[in-house]
Amino acid sequence: MVLKVLLLERSVLVIGRNVEEVTCCTCTLLRLLVPFTWASAFMPLIRSDMLEFVSSPVPFLAGMVARDIHQLESIKNDSCIKEAVKEGLSIIDLYRGRLTVTSADGIWEMLVDSHLPW
Repeated sequence: MVLKVLLLERSVLVIGRNVEEVTCCTCTLLRLLVPFTWASAFMPLIRSDMLEFVSSPVPFLAGMVARDIHQLESIKNDSCIKEAVKEGLSIIDLYRGRLTVTSADGIWEMLVDSHLPW
């Protein structure tokens, strides 16, 4: 599902416990796109005080570290994040092993109805 989101050139934010986990996941997602190339912004790690970045009109693949479950919830409940999810952002929560797919109009149908084998 994440690969489909990226192939549709939608933004993805990876949130995890530590720098190694987050950067490994973001870099691996890029490698999984081969033979395609991610042409938009790629930031394997951004600071939590850069949260407004998710409002960017340019698709991005970025990672962020949440030091504990409370900071994770704070990030996911931030108004910038909630609005970005409505506009095209998907979130990979490495803490819980969950994917929050964007609620942008028409995206879910494209993901489910696509003819891609996965």
